[in-house]
Amino acid sequence: GHTTSNDTSIIEIDEEVEERNEVLKAIKEDGLALESTSIAMRGDREIVLEAVKQNWKQLAYASDELKGDREVVLEACNQMRGMALAFASMDLKNDRKFVLQAVRTHGWV
Repeated sequence: GHTTSNDTSIIEIDEEVEERNEVLKAIKEDGLALESTSIAMRGDREIVLEAVKQNWKQLAYASDELKGDREVVLEACNQMRGMALAFASMDLKNDRKFVLQAVRTHGWV
């Protein structure tokens, strides 16, 4: 048979899914794995959430969009009483209500 462009895109999708699964597995085993992943993986919410659950400092390697994601930043704050706010987006840092929530939840206020 001959290969159509459709077949190629299916192979690419399979490779992306496989890469994502490998990255997720690596992060569950070693939370520091995020810093050595591709830009695409750093923008994957599930992968970044898992990474910051393992090690809050991994928020530094998340995409800009995810540094502005309340749940992701709060998850990172869960570990170090708000220290992760240093890596949060400016929008979140300037959101007084969010900052108070982050530090209140984790024992600073």
